[in-house]
Amino acid sequence: MLAFHPAITLAAFLLAWASTVVPAWVAAKRELRDKPASLLRAFHVHDFGWL
Repeated sequence: MLAFHPAITLAAFLLAWASTVVPAWVAAKRELRDKPASLLRAFHVHDFGWL
């Protein structure tokens, strides 16, 4: 019989969330710290008709 353990399930969800969000956040933070002007240059107002 399988048993449901809320604490283990919560820990598993938190670890899964951290393993997907934290690396992406670190990469984005590093990218913005290295060259923010070049990233902003890619988006011009005239590129989007709805702006």
